[in-house]
Amino acid sequence: MEQDGEKWNEMEQDGARWSKMEKHGMRWNEMQKDGMRWNEMEKDGMRWSKMEKNGMRWSKMEQDGEKWNEMEQDGARWRKME
Repeated sequence: MEQDGEKWNEMEQDGARWSKMEKHGMRWNEMQKDGMRWNEMEKDGMRWSKMEKNGMRWSKMEQDGEKWNEMEQDGARWRKME
C-alpha cells in the first residue's frame, strides 16, 4: 500500500505475521510468530532491533559505530556497550 509518501506491506503465512513500513527515510519491520515478537527500525544511520519471547526482552542499537545491547529476563537486566 502507498499513501502520502508512506509505503506499507503486511504478509501472513504459516501463523507468522510480518509488517514493513517506510516513511520519510525511516524503515520499520515487525514480525510475529509463536509468541515471539521482533521489531527493527532504521533512520538516519541508526539501527534498532527489539525481540520478545517467553518473558525475555532483547534490544540492540547501532549508531555512528557504537553498538549497544540490552537483555531482560525474570527481573534481571543485562547491558553491553561497545
